[in-house]
Amino acid sequence: RFEGPPNLVGYPPLRGGAIQGSGDGLVVEDCSFARCRAVEGGAIHSTNQPVTLTRVRIEANCSASYHGGALWLDGGPVQIDDCELRGFALYGAGGVAYFAGGSASILRTSLAGSSFDGGGAIYTSAAVLSLRDCDVTGSSREDYYGGGLHQATGDLVVDSSTLHDCSAIRGGAIWSQGGTLQIVDSSF
Repeated sequence: RFEGPPNLVGYPPLRGGAIQGSGDGLVVEDCSFARCRAVEGGAIHSTNQPVTLTRVRIEANCSASYHGGALWLDGGPVQIDDCELRGFALYGAGGVAYFAGGSASILRTSLAGSSFDGGGAIYTSAAVLSLRDCDVTGSSREDYYGGGLHQATGDLVVDSSTLHDCSAIRGGAIWSQGGTLQIVDSSF
């Protein structure tokens, strides 16, 4: 279990409140994170490496001052399976996850978050993002877009997933700004 201090005095770390990585790969299995804080990627910040998260639990009290309340990921590929992810982005986008590039696949995962900017749960500019059998809830501030998910660019596939209790001024569940969006057998 990764657990941040109960009372953070001063500024949080710049990237990755628990883990910051850039290398040959990051694999996290059967772990939990609580009270992790950073400017970007409250729990995990990763660039230019494959990332696999399996049966990971990130609690709602993980937060980022800017983007990616729980996760800030760029590069990849990223594989997230059977996880429970929560987070809050105080002044940025992607309350749970901020995908800055690469490709990502999320399977059988629950995501719940809120952000000041777009993408209450997820903000993506990844080349390809796929959600299958996921449960997504989220909100962005009332004058921003994509309460559940904000797609800036790239290809997004939402398959057999549920997006509920999502709110934003535009795109309560999904705001698709660019790229292609494919929704299959999902509910809102």
